[in-house]
Amino acid sequence: MSGGGASSFRAVLTRALVGASTRLRAQRSGVVPLTERERRRAVPIVPSVPSGQNDALSHALAMVVGPLLMGLFGAWIDHLLGTVWVFAALFATLGAVGAVVSAYYRYEARMAEQDAGKPWTRRAGRSDGAGS
Repeated sequence: MSGGGASSFRAVLTRALVGASTRLRAQRSGVVPLTERERRRAVPIVPSVPSGQNDALSHALAMVVGPLLMGLFGAWIDHLLGTVWVFAALFATLGAVGAVVSAYYRYEARMAEQDAGKPWTRRAGRSDGAGS
């Protein structure tokens, strides 16, 4: 009886050691295989700190600071050349147009990223023959 128990203990120990060495090699290579239990329990990581891409404050500052700095630069040029608010108005307008164009393209990029793979973005001419 004790021989059967020792061999099953030896088999369990061998499996545990082989699993541990495989996991250690995988950690060294940077690829960690997950067990089925770990895969089921995996929780998606949600960033707790907003990034510059999705932070409303960064978008608001980009809309205000760009035209303001451009207007101040234009006012400085007006002061140097002795003109009356010509360059200030011109550069502030260019800054505002640039801020709006930048916001538009950021919005378009975000929408394209969110719509990727959705049914309404698929092309009509599919190569798998499902549409014909």
